[in-house]
Amino acid sequence: MVYGADWAGSGWVLVGLEEGAFFAALVPRFEGVLARTEGGILVVDVPIGLPERASPGGRAADRAARELLPQERKSSVFPTPSRRALAAESFEEARRLNAPAGLNRQTYALFPVLREVDRAMRPELQDRVYEGHPELSFLHLAGPALVRTSKRDRRGLFWRNEALAEAFGPAWRALFLETPLPPAKRRDLVDAGALLWTAQRIARGEARRVPEPPEEDARGLRMAIYF
Repeated sequence: MVYGADWAGSGWVLVGLEEGAFFAALVPRFEGVLARTEGGILVVDVPIGLPERASPGGRAADRAARELLPQERKSSVFPTPSRRALAAESFEEARRLNAPAGLNRQTYALFPVLREVDRAMRPELQDRVYEGHPELSFLHLAGPALVRTSKRDRRGLFWRNEALAEAFGPAWRALFLETPLPPAKRRDLVDAGALLWTAQRIARGEARRVPEPPEEDARGLRMAIYF
């Protein structure tokens, strides 16, 4: 059993492959994602493991992942903020606590989900829960030409979905067409599919990770991005 989950703003788009059958669901909370995927390998597009002190460019995992991506997609890997910045009650306080690294409002808007994942994660869960990044998955699934396109463009989204259909077979295309999601969340469905592809690679022992070897945070969480 393998799964991919992508944060979609009002919940998690979760896709899975169980006994040869695909499913997709919108799950409100990360704890629900963990419960639904128990016993399988799960890859999520949210940082696992946070630095105590932020660095410009983020963790070693963030910097290494950014290096692998073409110029057009480097900004898709945001610098992970520090754990103490997540405790802030305002953007101004968070920016101060995240020094010497910068912090933008787009990353600050993700603080609730970053807190949710950080509260839930424990080192022993990392036997089955991994951090991934959809654009890194697509890069290794279909090459840099695909990743240079934007998933916010209809063609970019179509090509990404076609790459997944080629990897998974016609059942993926049916899942994409039949899952009742708003148009904007179809991008998250495709990203979750890329993470599912990475989960398969982890299950087969084929996945790569950056950095190698990975760092650990103060709580013993492995900080690595898999693809």
